[in-house]
Amino acid sequence: MPTSVLLVGCCEVDWLGFRELADRAGLTLEFNAPDQRSALQQLQRSPCDVVLIDAHMPGDGPLSLIEAIKRTVEKQSLMLFALQENPAILASAASMGLLGIVLYSDPFPKIVQKILQAAEGQSSWSRDELRRLALSASNIVPGEKYPIPLTHREKEILKHLVDGGTNKEIAVFLGISYETVKEHIQNILSKVGVNHRSQAAVWAVQHQFA
Repeated sequence: MPTSVLLVGCCEVDWLGFRELADRAGLTLEFNAPDQRSALQQLQRSPCDVVLIDAHMPGDGPLSLIEAIKRTVEKQSLMLFALQENPAILASAASMGLLGIVLYSDPFPKIVQKILQAAEGQSSWSRDELRRLALSASNIVPGEKYPIPLTHREKEILKHLVDGGTNKEIAVFLGISYETVKEHIQNILSKVGVNHRSQAAVWAVQHQFA
């Protein structure tokens, strides 16, 4: 079954471009919702695999829409598309569960790969993007030590997440198995109350764990 994508807030030119991309990649564009209200109505009528939100959408902006979708649709995969990165928006959006960003400058195969990853519930943030998110988060939200009972090993792994390390790289560096790293990361996500490693990385910087 083709991956279904809901576009939100994009202009006519962007819509035509994404429609051509979808035809070439075997994706299904469900709808081009112009604003938050129509996006939520469309999701209630017809759930989709990925919601792709214009970072420059008018009205209350993308963060308000992300928050609204999170309240009304369980486990919805969300992404932004933008002309360029806005660290402040991206750090806030990542802390809310955004799975990645599609840039206008991204080559076609990379755009498709990111969307397909998001459709599987996987983060598409690169190592460099995670580092920039963490740095931005440290500037936006002055953190305080947070009384979360993380073990020494979990704190070590959390610092590697901030640096953008993959599970395999963390396993090699710490001399533990890949499966053990996965188990530790799941424990971290559960303890700090987030769903994805990108959220955990932002949380770590905000609370001075890294």
